[in-house]
Amino acid sequence: MILREALNADGPGIVALVATSYAQYENSYLDPIGEEPELMSPSTSYDKFWVLEHESRWIVGSIGLMYHADSTELKKFYLIPKFRGLGWGSKLFELAENNSKGSKIFAWSDTRFHTGQQFYRRNGFVQLPETRFLGDHSETQEFCFERAR
Repeated sequence: MILREALNADGPGIVALVATSYAQYENSYLDPIGEEPELMSPSTSYDKFWVLEHESRWIVGSIGLMYHADSTELKKFYLIPKFRGLGWGSKLFELAENNSKGSKIFAWSDTRFHTGQQFYRRNGFVQLPETRFLGDHSETQEFCFERAR
């Protein structure tokens, strides 16, 4: 496995990764053209973005960062189910944490994505009371998780 900075050429592989993750949940649809076009240009759409590449050259994990005034937002933190529980999520998160800026890190998580929410809680994040509704095809509602750096 290779953990590396993403290239814009990785876009189709990242779309496939995210689509695989969405497919695990009922009424969760990926629209990479109309709703998430940034997936096709990860190295220019995010402040930082890394992928976990399998020896087969498939993208099996990802994590991105967006910097804000005094915080860092985690973006597109995904891992193919087959590779969960093996430490790869922790390695992706550690890389993101080591490159974050500001006094806190936060992330939004679809209310259906229980595995991701458990990961955040295990790593010291607190779920905030606020939620947001995205108004997308999946009718996504998200929880916000935050942790001091």
